Amino acid sequence: PLHEAINKDHVEVVRELLRFVPYPSVEGFFTSPGSKVKKPKYVNILALDKNEESPFYYAIVYSKGSEVLETILEFVNRESKKKSKHFPCLPNLLESHRDLIDEVTDPGKMAVLNKYRDLA
Repeated sequence: PLHEAINKDHVEVVRELLRFVPYPSVEGFFTSPGSKVKKPKYVNILALDKNEESPFYYAIVYSKGSEVLETILEFVNRESKKKSKHFPCLPNLLESHRDLIDEVTDPGKMAVLNKYRDLA
């Protein structure tokens, strides 16, 4: 869903998917002590599609403007400050796509990426 929302430039949908917090599983109430409970899954901004492209890649390459990219980076930066374990920290996210980022020519996207590089 995140890949598709980014591809269609649905900023509000991207924002909602990023903020979605899964409900704790009812399974946790019925397990015996010491058994493992599956952890709820948050959206993965580095998940690869069949072309091995992540949602962050989509935001850099396929989104028409810079708003989706800024939404993702703003969210990741905020989560990084909270030391969230559910999302990559901002420096790691930027580093994971460094070669692609270095090739960006769109002025709006370049400005956003440079802003968050400075914050990383």
